Parts: sequence; structure tokens; C-alpha cells
Amino acid sequence: MNKLSQQEIRLSKELIKFSLMHASPIYFGNPNNEDGKVNNGTVTLITHNGKKYGVTNHHVIDAFRKRFEDEDINLYIGNQLIDLDKIVIDENEKLDLCTLSLDEYEDGKIKSYGEVPTHYFDVGEFSIGELKQGDFVLFGGYPGAWRSQPEKNELIFDTLSSGGTKVSDVTDSNIVCVLAVEKCVVTLNFRDELPDNLGGISGGPVFCHEVSEGGISTFRLVGVIYEYTEAYDALLIRPISLLSNDMSIVENDI
Repeated sequence: MNKLSQQEIRLSKELIKFSLMHASPIYFGNPNNEDGKVNNGTVTLITHNGKKYGVTNHHVIDAFRKRFEDEDINLYIGNQLIDLDKIVIDENEKLDLCTLSLDEYEDGKIKSYGEVPTHYFDVGEFSIGELKQGDFVLFGGYPGAWRSQPEKNELIFDTLSSGGTKVSDVTDSNIVCVLAVEKCVVTLNFRDELPDNLGGISGGPVFCHEVSEGGISTFRLVGVIYEYTEAYDALLIRPISLLSNDMSIVENDI
């Protein structure tokens, strides 16, 4: 991984952190057992019309369900124990999306208060705006390979994020970006090597940074990550426009 100059780090840190401010790890297993297997993804935290929601991938919750059939495991978002059956609003296997209602849970357990405190991002409309090929977006997530468990009942999640990932294609049901992993940054340590597998960033938020003619800076949530393809260094994203105001998922041809 190429090292950034100190000036580049200072200039990019605010953009790099932004996506992480609106995401939490979603994980399942038994953290009380130091030898127990834990899997994780990422959940994007949003508010819409005054209510709190999470958006993640279908394959994340599907993996939990399959393990839950045979094992005594729990599902968590942040430090909050989750009853999945009670909070699923909609899910779509083909689009690999799942929407969750988080109103009943305390912010203090869902959110993170580490180096990058998390908040719900308020979404006014589910639109990608005028996002087009050649634009740059921000993203963040929690690679499972960098998850550590220093002791029983304690998990530490490192992050992978970028303040400038170039969009290579945009359709009604898909956004593709060139990840440029050598320009990504982690929260806890500037690691020398990327993990072989970036699994865990699925469900992470993707934002477009917009600056008006008057110099006003705004952010638009444009989608959530559903896959990284190493062969093409491509980040695959589902557009936020696939969600309706009631948080149901719109079925588009893909």
C-alpha cells in the first residue's frame, strides 16, 4: 500500500472519516467464547421521516440465519443484541439488500464512540442525484480480517475507508467504482498490507460529496456496498434509489 504524505492525510481525513460516521459493524457468533467463530458485515445507519433504520446486505443476514439453525449464536449491531425477526422490514436476495427498523434500540449501543463516533445520517430522498461516471465517492466498512478479540467478550473492529473512489459505471440498479485500495486508509493502524479478503465491508455506506457554486459542502448517500471484486479492483454498490419511503426495496431488472 502506497503511503500518503502528511499533507494528503490531513486533507483527506475528514472525507475519509465521513462514511464511517454513519456505519456500525453487524456481527454474529458468540463473543463470550474466545474460540468461537464470529462473522461480520457493515450496516449503514440512517434516519428518514424521523425514524431510525439500518441498511445492510441480504447475504449478511442470510449467513446468520444459516448458522443460527445449528448453533447457539447471537446477532449484534455495535454493542446491541438484535432480534432479527422483529426488525426486518424488507429483504431482497437478488438485489442483496435488507432494511431494518432500529427505532426500539438505544443509540448508545447501536452507535460507536471510538475514534470516529457514529451518527444516523438523515436521508431526505432516496436518490443518487446526478451521480455519473467519473465522479468520486466516499465509502467505509469493517473488514472481517482486521477484527480482533483481545479477550473474552471483547471485539475490536478496524476499518477500511476512502475519501475519493472513482465511479466507473452507473445504472438504475448498480454503481461500480474502482476501489484503488492503495489509496485507502484504516482507522486504528496504517497497515502495511491489505487483507486477502475484504469481506465485512458489505453493507457499508457510499456518499457523494457535493459543493455548491457558493462553496457550501453537502453529502448525499448514494448507495451501500454489496461486493468487492478483487480481479477488477471493483467495488459494487446498490443505489439508494432502490429503497422506497416505507423502506421497502424496489425490484428492478438487473
